[in-house]
Amino acid sequence: MAENKNKQTNKLPNFAPRIVVTILLIWIVIFIGEWLQDKAHQKELLDIQKISLYHQQLEFSGALMNTVMAFRLSDNEIKFDSIQQKLQSVMSHLKWTQDELLELANKESSIVETEVFVTEQKVLAQEIEKIIIFANQMLATMEGEAETETETETETEKRQYIGQLYKKTSPIAQRYQTDNLHLVTKLIQELHDDSDQEKRISNWVSVITMALILIVSMGIYWPGKRLTHKQFNLVHEANKKLEKENYLRQGAEHLALTDKMKLSAVLNSTVDAIITINGEGLVESFNKAAESMFGYPAERVIGSNVKMLMPEPFHSEHDGYLETHLRTGVKAIIGMGREVMAARVDGSEFPIFLSVSKVEIKGDALFTGIIRDITESKKGQKKLHHTLQQLTDKQNQLDQQEKIARHVFEKITSTNSDSIPELAFWNEPMGSFSGDMMLSSVLPDGSLRIVLCDFTGHGLPAALGAMPVSSIHSAIAAKNLPLEVLMDELNDKLGALLPIGFFCCISGIDISKETMQARIWNAGLPDVLLVSQSGKIKQRFSSEHLPIGVAAYAKQELRCEQVAIEAGDCFYASSDGLTEAENKQGEMFGKQKFEQILTVATKGGGRLAGIRETVTSYMDGTPATDDILLIEIKILATEESSH
Repeated sequence: MAENKNKQTNKLPNFAPRIVVTILLIWIVIFIGEWLQDKAHQKELLDIQKISLYHQQLEFSGALMNTVMAFRLSDNEIKFDSIQQKLQSVMSHLKWTQDELLELANKESSIVETEVFVTEQKVLAQEIEKIIIFANQMLATMEGEAETETETETETEKRQYIGQLYKKTSPIAQRYQTDNLHLVTKLIQELHDDSDQEKRISNWVSVITMALILIVSMGIYWPGKRLTHKQFNLVHEANKKLEKENYLRQGAEHLALTDKMKLSAVLNSTVDAIITINGEGLVESFNKAAESMFGYPAERVIGSNVKMLMPEPFHSEHDGYLETHLRTGVKAIIGMGREVMAARVDGSEFPIFLSVSKVEIKGDALFTGIIRDITESKKGQKKLHHTLQQLTDKQNQLDQQEKIARHVFEKITSTNSDSIPELAFWNEPMGSFSGDMMLSSVLPDGSLRIVLCDFTGHGLPAALGAMPVSSIHSAIAAKNLPLEVLMDELNDKLGALLPIGFFCCISGIDISKETMQARIWNAGLPDVLLVSQSGKIKQRFSSEHLPIGVAAYAKQELRCEQVAIEAGDCFYASSDGLTEAENKQGEMFGKQKFEQILTVATKGGGRLAGIRETVTSYMDGTPATDDILLIEIKILATEESSH
């Protein structure tokens, strides 16, 4: 009997494997959660830095273009030197932001397996590189001007070259601004999504950790209870084995102490603060992370009321919350996570995310709180909100300007054009309204005058240019003055009105039904085509003049091309948006495809509808890259021409 009792005594439950496995699982869950959160924090910080750098880059690129405009307006050497220094400074900042973005891209590739918005970022990088190349060419030209400033011919050539560079780069800069704002909006949305995902991960880690802690607690409680009953029965049955029972009891106590030390080591190794309190609100454990977070040593907190870690009003109300829960069982925060404020040893308050779980051991409640400091996360959210508000205000301002410009543009064009049966047109705006304009009038001698205008930029610049063009066109037409006079007046007016870098490409057509003669002026637009009824291109009129508003015309430049016309002929004039229309593969419609459509014979009905249908089908829903304006002027048979 004694041997059997000894064997029963030696077969005590071995808690070590189960506790070690459970603690290992807790450590793995916490480690994975912290690793995911750390990756998310790093990516969030990178995205915020990206947004800031793109915002700075947008301002620097705008400053660069404004500096170039200032240079073209300057007229003395002192201003040249000042502008050159300013351009060099802007270039330096622009290159710095580009380098910083490249460094952030390298960091991001080491944090996440796949980068987001790769295409958009590459497009922005290519656009800003083009702008930097333009600025380098500008600097080189300015330095060359300082060496040859006494040679008038050389200065003129350099200014013209700078004007050409600016004309080429202006669309790139405008496109860059649009792409920049679009990408920043996407990055902001991604930050919101990442923040939501981080919260979900944190919640799941807290839930799993609490579940594992619950399992550990229950795993210790129930076997411990059975062991106590077993030891009691052994003592009762074998009084004479007291010394041996004492030895067994000491062994059990040693095992429990070892388990407690292991659990304490695990808790002290976690990144989050973990605090346990009893039903009276007194702290029973306070890990290393909690010491670092709150600034209190563990020995000062253990045994004290947990409300010492809370600011008002929670400090005064916590005991009441705890008493109400123990009496009614109502859970206010237990089993869920919540953002609250905490107090450090110096009295300073900071935001935390608190998850609380509850277990009962022998009828006594034990509460475990897992705490994460979210101070940096709150700062990032505040900065993100501020940046988003700035972008929203800027977008609202742009929308209001465009609304005013559209109203002015439509009002002017609708009140300064005559209805002409021979004229048909197709106007397809790239955005909310077109920057291209068509004006028509019947001259006092019965001739027809049609003018097509393509302003640089969209919105307000186009509306500002439309006002003088429309009024001068009406005044010149009323006086029956030639087309050359109209173009000279428009050039002088726009040259004085529009800022540097803004101009108007224009073509004008005067048609005399009486003499069956037409006079054509083309400045900066695609070829004006005269097509016969059978579909043969009888003559093309290429641009022979600078766009109006760029430079004054010499007297010998003020001449139009003249051609004889026949009934059934058609004139076709367009802006460059027609031939530059792209399909989904990025291929342009092109001049060749356009002229192939014109080879179709017509019986007087015109080809405009067919051209529009063909171009629209080719684009197949692809957004236009520029405004499209196409006019068709049919030469109708008159009574004299029929004879």
